[in-house]
Amino acid sequence: MNSIFNRDNPPQVFLDITVICGAIRKAGINRKILKAARMADLYHPVLSKVCLNL
Repeated sequence: MNSIFNRDNPPQVFLDITVICGAIRKAGINRKILKAARMADLYHPVLSKVCLNL
């Protein structure tokens, strides 16, 4: 069985800004995703850059 815990380089996961905003607003799945990002062996988070035109 292949496990990501046995890898030297964890997989990269793309996180959109909506995950961050959702984690700020309430304690739901988005907050759990960000808490999992603190464990460096699980995955490497890659955050998107957002440009807003007002």
